[in-house]
Amino acid sequence: MEKSKKIVLFDIDHTIFNTSLYQSLCYLQILEETKLSDAEELVSFCHRTYKILRKKGPFRLADFIDRLYEQFPIKNSKHDIARIFADEAIIEQALYDDVEKVLQMLSNDITLQLGIFSAGSLLLQRAKIKSLLYLFKEEHIHISEVDKLKDIPVFLKNHPNYKIFIVDDLPTVLHTFKSTDATITSILMKRGDGPDREKIHNFVPDYTIDSFDQLVSIVTK
Repeated sequence: MEKSKKIVLFDIDHTIFNTSLYQSLCYLQILEETKLSDAEELVSFCHRTYKILRKKGPFRLADFIDRLYEQFPIKNSKHDIARIFADEAIIEQALYDDVEKVLQMLSNDITLQLGIFSAGSLLLQRAKIKSLLYLFKEEHIHISEVDKLKDIPVFLKNHPNYKIFIVDDLPTVLHTFKSTDATITSILMKRGDGPDREKIHNFVPDYTIDSFDQLVSIVTK
């Protein structure tokens, strides 16, 4: 049976949100508020620690802050450091410029619904897209705090009558969606400032794009 309804699912980090810029802004703010003297050491440590934690799973801010306090003589409260990562001014700077305009355009298409399929701290991930939440259907927002790959079968089971487009910067996510349901359209977001991703043997996404503007013709045709 042909699926008449369509959902476009978006990852957050490196897709909607310039995570690399966000991290740098947060680390510089930590430096300013803690008055630590060695900027290079702090920023380098933060980048290394983030990568280590991400290899273990979705980023957990509490774990990051704990390691920061183990390494540096910080007098500020942990709450003060956590607040930096939810700072709306920092978050606003880190949203990619092309995102809201295109999402507004897509939201006006009556054949489309917009959703989120992401991983990380629920509160932090929602904070990153707070200014965009009005464009998404709440029932299509899924943020996993453990392993979003394992959530894919359940998500698809709960959305049986939809033609699904998935936009993500991770080939592993696109491959898992496509392996679960071959009718899904996989779209690799490959922005210039995103990290290099390992290719998956014998898997090629349906589309590869580097901006939201390229998305419109794919999901509306």
